[in-house]
Amino acid sequence: MNDTELEPPIGAAVFDSLGEQFAYVKDVRGGLMKLELPMARDYWLSTSHVSRIDGKDVYLDVSRHEAEDQKVPGPAD
Repeated sequence: MNDTELEPPIGAAVFDSLGEQFAYVKDVRGGLMKLELPMARDYWLSTSHVSRIDGKDVYLDVSRHEAEDQKVPGPAD
């Protein structure tokens, strides 16, 4: 699948590769999604880490800790 087919919906719950929900999608731009984490700083992650989207749930191919290690700068405004 290409990145456009895996564009996460805003407000979707984000689950890591272990099936644990840890964030919500706050924004999506140019192949990046901004993750909103309760009690932690938001960060951007490539949508290439999305393994599947099931309704309003987004599943990643990495753990929550690996996702944090893979954060990227946000898109230029």
